[in-house]
Amino acid sequence: MSVATGVDHTSRTDAIGSPDIFNDRREATLSWQKTDATDGTPLAGSVWALQGDGLTREVIDNGTYDLDPAVGKFRVNIGVKWGEYKLWEHTAPAGYQLPNPNPVRTLTFDGEHLEQDLGAIGNTRAPGTLSWQKTDATSGDRLAGSTWTLEGPHGYTATVTDNGTGDTDPADGAISVGNLEWGDYTVNEKSAPTGYEPTDRVLTAHVDAANLNATLNAVTNQRSAGSLSWSKVEAASGAALPGSTWTLDGPNGYSVTVSDNLGIDANAADGGFAIKNVAWGTYTLTEKEAPAGFVRDTTPRTVVIDATHLAGDFGAVENSRTPDEPGGTLPFTGPTALWTYATIGALSVGAGVLLMVRRRRSES
Repeated sequence: MSVATGVDHTSRTDAIGSPDIFNDRREATLSWQKTDATDGTPLAGSVWALQGDGLTREVIDNGTYDLDPAVGKFRVNIGVKWGEYKLWEHTAPAGYQLPNPNPVRTLTFDGEHLEQDLGAIGNTRAPGTLSWQKTDATSGDRLAGSTWTLEGPHGYTATVTDNGTGDTDPADGAISVGNLEWGDYTVNEKSAPTGYEPTDRVLTAHVDAANLNATLNAVTNQRSAGSLSWSKVEAASGAALPGSTWTLDGPNGYSVTVSDNLGIDANAADGGFAIKNVAWGTYTLTEKEAPAGFVRDTTPRTVVIDATHLAGDFGAVENSRTPDEPGGTLPFTGPTALWTYATIGALSVGAGVLLMVRRRRSES
């Protein structure tokens, strides 16, 4: 006597002594493993849909319907309800992508196909992103215009420009690079924003399933120092004038006295002034003392130092000579003046004599 495949032979005797022979179906099982498509590592956390026998079961790794306690390994008891079943992946492990298209596997369980093993089913790693910000070290404001070198696994290297090549974030000073392979990355600033000093700081980041969207701390830049200049000249000739003194007022209470060729004046030429390493802000220049023999210029002059105006120039400040008399009239001198004064004196004397003669005549 032969026994049907996939069944257990059982016999019994009925009431009149005739044996009834029947067979019980054996239980069917389905197995598979979820792995990393790159290195074959078993992956936890996937969820599957198993449809058959009029039902759709949600199979969760190490959870509902999964009889295999190992990470990434599945064993589902189909039982004795043989027939056609369909299996597809519903949720990929964290950090991994569902296949596209997502295949539906069709399986038939019968007496000759009781234990089916689908083997390893790999998932592709989801691409990562790396983000950081460029900010002003003084104000914390984001800065546009920086360029970077990004290096990563397997010889990866790229030049990334804020709001340009490689940057997927449209905001100024916010840089984001996508579609990155998992691994270690370094970020180096290649060129700083206009008006700022470059940093030699090297940033590092790691992209993987647990850190797909890696974010670095803000990278700050110090403001480039500014400079101020001006000159003191004679109004009439434009010649440089030595010896002036000035009051220079700036941001955050900054106030200094500047004397030509003394102290913080970095310009050695007479009448030329240069102040180095000044902070950003608005500066006001007022002449405090004019060169000897010249009238002080009382006009305040202002310039602004910022990222695009690092060299502030107050220009040429003119002085006129000091008059010897109030009102600015110089003494009347020379031969012409002498002749004029003599003439006036003679006329005055003649007028006096004439007046005396008239008085005597009138008295007589």
